[in-house]
Amino acid sequence: MIAGSLVALLVVLLVRDATSESLPDAVRITQVPDAYRIVYEVRAAAGPERPHTISTEILQVDRPFRSLSTTRIGDRLVAGRVADLTRLYQHTDGRWIELQLPPALAASDIRLHGVLDDRVEAGDIERTDEVRRIAGRACQVHRLGGPVEGGSLTALDSVEGEVADVCVDEAGLVLLEEWTDDGELLRRRTAVDVDVDPDFDEDTFAVAEAEAVPATDGGGFAERVADDEPFGDRTLELPAVPDGFDRLGRWSIVWPRLQATVDPFASPTEGRVAGIATVWVRGADVIAVEQGAVSESGRPFEPHPDGERVDLGALDIGEVITDGRGTEVRVSYTDGSFVRVWSTLPRQDVLDLARSLEAR
Repeated sequence: MIAGSLVALLVVLLVRDATSESLPDAVRITQVPDAYRIVYEVRAAAGPERPHTISTEILQVDRPFRSLSTTRIGDRLVAGRVADLTRLYQHTDGRWIELQLPPALAASDIRLHGVLDDRVEAGDIERTDEVRRIAGRACQVHRLGGPVEGGSLTALDSVEGEVADVCVDEAGLVLLEEWTDDGELLRRRTAVDVDVDPDFDEDTFAVAEAEAVPATDGGGFAERVADDEPFGDRTLELPAVPDGFDRLGRWSIVWPRLQATVDPFASPTEGRVAGIATVWVRGADVIAVEQGAVSESGRPFEPHPDGERVDLGALDIGEVITDGRGTEVRVSYTDGSFVRVWSTLPRQDVLDLARSLEAR
């Protein structure tokens, strides 16, 4: 009996040692996938003295443009979002709606390679010494001031008492996000299944029935046009793009306008933003140049709270924003026109591209 207990204890200790030895001392992002699928268990606070809600979130991404995110409680679909370049489908109130929008990256796709290390070096966020194993994959715990789900990398101490521990694996995927306020859990997203080589079929990112929101009702518009389609009398072009990039096309666009603050009695064209957008791709990487203007009155966008003012040469003074989705360089002029350059490339490369734009 004693011998059997000793054998059992020895087995437990050996398994424990093997498990701890299998974890590396540190995990860095070294293998960025072109596609992935993650199933999360999400536990969220429901209010004082109420039990947490538990849901299942499935995120499927085919970089650079396609994604599908669904949230279910049991068998009930409570939220969904599908993105495919210039189309965004959202499930709300039991139905799917379709929006057209300017070319955009896959919704909910977070790209932390490069930017995560930069923010750690800047001292905005902390890379802890803790390495965990989540869904069979090793990941490094980083401490931020809030969740990264929307792409924001919130600096520590930005909001008093709020902390988010985020565990990132070698593919740059978030396997755990534990967000607390003064030690009380707000939300925990834990990966339970991860696939970095998924086999998506043609129907994965398709929505069979969706109600389209017309541009006149605040929906957007995006239509492929000729590659030499001009924008007024001053069209900006990139004289060259980095090696390996191919031109995907040019679109005539109108931004969607669905904010609740929109005046229902205003003209359908008042404050609408329209223009052209040109896109280049290289595998999972993207470069986009957008040129447009706001109609009648107003500004296309306000200064970004995390934006940094930069000299863009011939484009004048603008701002650069870098987060977990990429880098955007933009400038807004007093006449309501604007220029945007966004990309998944490193920050300095995007700045250089914006400064190289030439009028044709």
